[in-house]
Amino acid sequence: MPFPRAALLPLLCLPAAALASEPAYLAGDRFIYERVVQDAAGQETRRLEVVWEVLESTVTGHRIRIVEDPAGEALAVVWDFDRDHNALAQELGHCRTTSEPNAGRYRWPMTTDSAWIATYDVVQYCRYESLETKPQARCEVSAKVVAQGTYDGLQSAVPAIAIERVVTCMGPSGDAAGGAAVRWEKELLCPTLGVRCGYEYDWITFGPGQATPTVLGAYRDLPEAQSFSGRVTETIRDIQLQ
Repeated sequence: MPFPRAALLPLLCLPAAALASEPAYLAGDRFIYERVVQDAAGQETRRLEVVWEVLESTVTGHRIRIVEDPAGEALAVVWDFDRDHNALAQELGHCRTTSEPNAGRYRWPMTTDSAWIATYDVVQYCRYESLETKPQARCEVSAKVVAQGTYDGLQSAVPAIAIERVVTCMGPSGDAAGGAAVRWEKELLCPTLGVRCGYEYDWITFGPGQATPTVLGAYRDLPEAQSFSGRVTETIRDIQLQ
């Protein structure tokens, strides 16, 4: 059975709104989200808080610490983003996992009919272990804007852009014979805040020999008709600005 279609789009109030320029982050700005994890049957398996905290914002990009479950078994990861908010690197311990050239999530300017395709390599660099780089995966992004409007889930309505993406990651050579992972992402980007207001993805992992071109093509072209292994949803709950 296909996993139920995402419910993010009804949170977007139409018609389209005029978009303001990107805000200036200050170190210490915090964005608090609630994350809900569901299995393939739509049953909730976990609920936790996720906090984004700005560490630095410069003319080249942003550095943000993301802490999952701060009240429990907290996991903190630092992410680097470019000025377009595309992920560049993830820092965890003494390892740095980079998206080269970037994660391809956004392409500006965005209009109601914007669509784009991007490819990037995931490469890990670990200090103290080896000077060698470790290729992890090659990923393809197929994205489109599906609506523009406002998000009303905060104290006041803010402009929002609804984006859908299918992200397919395969082995470092780009060959899916050894397996592949697919994420169908739905995002409400709130550009005047500089962060997403809502985000969810359905995911599935294929073993060796399962990710044929026909299978991957179906997930790319008609993700809403496919089966997934689970869903993760994040919704912004609070903003604490300096």
